[in-house]
Amino acid sequence: MTERERNGGDDVPAEPLVAGGDQAADETLEAELERALRENEAAFRELARR
Repeated sequence: MTERERNGGDDVPAEPLVAGGDQAADETLEAELERALRENEAAFRELARR
């Protein structure tokens, strides 16, 4: 028997990353995503200039 089988099958996180209906968490996640996209766009533009 494998470790996974002894533990009941698939590994499932204890809590979801973002709980449904949690407006504050959704807004935080959205803001973080927008920030990351802006950073990636700036880095891409810098590479394109080279």
